[in-house]
Amino acid sequence: MEERVEESSSTTHHLLHIPNINNDSSDDKAQQQQMEVQVEVNQVGAHEFNLKIFCEKSSGGFARLMQAVDALGLEVSHVNITTYMSLILNVFKVEMRDNEAIQAKHVRDSLLELTCNPNGWPSPVPKL
Repeated sequence: MEERVEESSSTTHHLLHIPNINNDSSDDKAQQQQMEVQVEVNQVGAHEFNLKIFCEKSSGGFARLMQAVDALGLEVSHVNITTYMSLILNVFKVEMRDNEAIQAKHVRDSLLELTCNPNGWPSPVPKL
């Protein structure tokens, strides 16, 4: 018997301030450009997701991100990290542990909360 899986996608953008990367010596250096934090979650199988998180680098940010993925009951099977100046793109392929059911929207919302709060989650992440 074949199991039919409908792909779902969930993307959210929030504003993030990054320094102006213009090399001018004018007062424009003091100004900041706005960039959106991007969190994209695509369900690619019954128990698999592709995650993309594009944001500013932060101290301990990757460790917090890995803790969040673990707390959501997900195992990382592949990761690719690309950086440019103060920006970082984290791309993950993850699988649900123990065939737990989790929605792409819940994964996205949880990861978005982490990326928008530089100190991580204010309270422990609930396991599903």
